[in-house]
This record gives sequence, structure tokens and C-alpha cells, in this order.
Amino acid sequence: MLPYSPRVGSISFSDKKWDFRYNFKDNVKINEEEPILYELLPNGKYITHECILKN
Repeated sequence: MLPYSPRVGSISFSDKKWDFRYNFKDNVKINEEEPILYELLPNGKYITHECILKN
């Protein structure tokens, strides 16, 4: 489980290797339909992984 990491404009969970985020929709509601997963690389860059929701 990734620990909560406060960020402006999103709800984020990160362990400094992975960063899982939900962005806010219209700055009010969490956009649960489009989560984002970033793989954080040692050189300061990142890889964006596509998240596909299943019903």
C-alpha cells in the first residue's frame, strides 16, 4: 500500500518509486475515472503507465 502524499490539484499516494494519482475534476470532485500511475526514475524523470478500470 502506498502512503498518502499531499499534492496540489490531486490526491496522490507515493513511495518515491511509484506515484498513483487521482486528479480533481473542476477543482471539486475527484476524477475516479482516470487514475494515473507514474514510475519515478532515479534520474528525476518518470514513466506514465495507463490505468484501465474494470467494472
